[in-house]
Amino acid sequence: MTEPQEDALTRSIVIAWEAFRRCWWLLVVATLALLVANVPGVVVGQVGQFVHNVLQNRGAGIPAYIVLWGAVAAVSVVLGVALQWPIQVGATLAAIQGSRGRTGDFGAIIAPYRRLLPLALATILVTVLNFVAVLPGLAIAGLSAVAVFGPSPRLPLPLGIAGMIVGALVAMFVALWLSARLLPTLPRVVDPLLPALGPVDSIAAAWRATRGHALAGVGIQLLAGAVVFLSVFCCCVGVLLVGVPAYLALVAGFYRTMFAADEAPFLPPSPPPPPAWSGDTPPRSPV
Repeated sequence: MTEPQEDALTRSIVIAWEAFRRCWWLLVVATLALLVANVPGVVVGQVGQFVHNVLQNRGAGIPAYIVLWGAVAAVSVVLGVALQWPIQVGATLAAIQGSRGRTGDFGAIIAPYRRLLPLALATILVTVLNFVAVLPGLAIAGLSAVAVFGPSPRLPLPLGIAGMIVGALVAMFVALWLSARLLPTLPRVVDPLLPALGPVDSIAAAWRATRGHALAGVGIQLLAGAVVFLSVFCCCVGVLLVGVPAYLALVAGFYRTMFAADEAPFLPPSPPPPPAWSGDTPPRSPV
């Protein structure tokens, strides 16, 4: 039997709060690493836009734009595989390690480079699965739009708008549900505590672990997104100091809740609680 959804959600939040409280500096450094890892991609995009404007002013033809943006896309993919993807997962892994008591494990941020190929393949598989899952909803919305606003309308406007709304809602709910089921996949690929798994096996492990806990995963994602959104209004530094660290801690809490049984044999046992005072001998003050 699986535990109730609210129990999994509560445990995830409790673990996240302990991680945020005990290893806040680790989470902030991981957030800084995330920001730095995204800088080259932004620079490449800006350079591409600058060259595009230069070509436009000189009256360049379509082939020049194809070459330009093809090169920009190729460089972006390389940066994603070699920099952004591993650091993103490494930031989550740092939060996971911090919640396990390794509050100074800054090396976890770059640990995914040890399993870069399996991580890249798993990232591609998860992206494809998420894309395929939302296609039915997008198809409903797209066909409804064409049926109303196309060259030969076949549906009345209210019915077409209703179809567009239904399709968008289906795509959104499916995306949230599937992302919750697959949320632990990428950290599982690089987790040094557990036995190493390949991309497909990591997806299968995440799927088994989150069975019955999809709503808890959706709740974690919504809560994490809300914290990041609200932190934007704290003079923007809130994103660095609170928003993203809290997001990482929440994802780590959900991961550890889902894999609690798997990681238990590899963690040191908790110290026994101190014996209760029986009251027979009163406590003495130190000399």
